[in-house]
Amino acid sequence: MERHKLKALGFAASHLAMFMLGAVFVYLAWLPVSYVWGIFFGVETHSEASFPMGHIARLYSAPGLGDQQLICTVDGWTVYRTGDWEPGNVNENIEWDQTGTIVKFIASGRTIYIYDTNSRSGRKG
Repeated sequence: MERHKLKALGFAASHLAMFMLGAVFVYLAWLPVSYVWGIFFGVETHSEASFPMGHIARLYSAPGLGDQQLICTVDGWTVYRTGDWEPGNVNENIEWDQTGTIVKFIASGRTIYIYDTNSRSGRKG
């Protein structure tokens, strides 16, 4: 009876060890993937939902060679990409109007893009 319990305990411990090794492998494999993803697709710097309409606006920053590119998305769709923007922290911000349908993307104290979710059109600020 005692031998059976030890065998079951060893079996459970080996499964737990394999699970933990798998988790460590996935974590270590994800680090370079997330780094490369940030370079090519940008890192989310700000996000804000509109109320009461339920739209979500996000602002991403993609690093470049001595500069960065700001990417504005609304509801998962890219609506605007800046050209070369100054590097570093540019105090990105997103502002929705009272109706929750018009969003302003702001960086460096300037409005960079205004997007209307009803007409699905926008203009440079």
